[in-house]
Amino acid sequence: REHHICLSVHPRFESRLRGDKNSNLEKLARAYPGIVFSIQTNEGLLPGEVAIQKSAPPCLRTRSDI
Repeated sequence: REHHICLSVHPRFESRLRGDKNSNLEKLARAYPGIVFSIQTNEGLLPGEVAIQKSAPPCLRTRSDI
């Protein structure tokens, strides 16, 4: 059974969290098999702040989620 982790980040820092061509998400997937990571933006967070949330279904998809 897969587990889902949602990473929320301020929109200005989304690309930094993703890395080149989503390389950081790929690294997380390799390091933690069986866990699905997704990223959503949240303007309520401070720039540079990341909120991590375990979610039953994956977090709400945004245009930039993979």
